[in-house]
Amino acid sequence: MWAYEWCSGKFSIGRQPDRFRIFPYPDRIEHILQDDRFNSCIVLCYLGKSYCVYCRLNLPHPPSRKGGDKCGSTLGLHQDVVGGQRNSQDAAPISTMTVGHPRVLTMALQLRRRDGGLHRCGTELAPEVTFTLSPTVEFELHNQDEQWHPRTVKKTEDTPEGVVLGSYLHGMQDQLQGHNASCGLLRRPLNTAAEVNSHTHMVIMSKAEKQAYTQRNLSKQNAKQTGNKRAAGGGNE
Repeated sequence: MWAYEWCSGKFSIGRQPDRFRIFPYPDRIEHILQDDRFNSCIVLCYLGKSYCVYCRLNLPHPPSRKGGDKCGSTLGLHQDVVGGQRNSQDAAPISTMTVGHPRVLTMALQLRRRDGGLHRCGTELAPEVTFTLSPTVEFELHNQDEQWHPRTVKKTEDTPEGVVLGSYLHGMQDQLQGHNASCGLLRRPLNTAAEVNSHTHMVIMSKAEKQAYTQRNLSKQNAKQTGNKRAAGGGNE
């Protein structure tokens, strides 16, 4: 069995395919995760505020860290198992085991409005729900959690029947304190595999994958440059 690159939760999502590495399971992890249902594991590590590199080196914090308020590892709301264009992962259930300090998982329901738009996650129609993940808890995320299905919500003028199409997102929005550390072992069954260089552990991309990856990067860069030009031009109008 193989594990994705071990890294912090903040940097595991959106990992660059041309720098992606896959390692064999260490013997101890292999022993812990013995389960015929799974053939893959992603290891995410969440670190407390005391591990903040910017604080340790007296460096200015980037805007995303809000001046030090978010020095601990966090992970924004996202989806894992839906597959499709928004996510390259297979649509498969995920079973999460925890090692170390407990952490809080947030589940937020996005809802489809009558006009086709989306209600903001965590509104009074469907408040956010939290789960404490600890070494004694095994949490499972299923495909139907992130798919669009009828969901029961609070009855209002917009939702007189109390049922709306909804899809769940999840994330780790509460940072750990001090020197606490929490590791999530995300196990899943996968039907696809990648070729890996046994010396560097780097994923070997095919020619078609490299072309598609390069094209996506160019499109993102062009969109970003266009947006910056519009922003700069807007100030002169």
